[in-house]
Amino acid sequence: MVQDSLLRTLELSQEIDTAAAQGDWARAADLVAARSPLLMALEPTRDAEVLDIVRTIQLLDEATTLKAREQYDALTEQKRESMRRVAAAGFYQATGRL
Repeated sequence: MVQDSLLRTLELSQEIDTAAAQGDWARAADLVAARSPLLMALEPTRDAEVLDIVRTIQLLDEATTLKAREQYDALTEQKRESMRRVAAAGFYQATGRL
């Protein structure tokens, strides 16, 4: 029999993945904080049904990590482009003063 806490952990993992897909990282962080005690309370088992759910949670975590990395890279590129534009504007203004 699958524990209610494990099913709740899976539910929270799915909600974290959804929040990450929407770019709602504050909500994702809140959900992670709510899920952590449930994960820490899990006891080792060889029950196939439980292990399948744990693997599903791991896959959701991998997908969330990938989404976080992609969004981080996109923000880094936006920052780099913004800095380039600021530098170009500064150069334009400096040239105009000559």
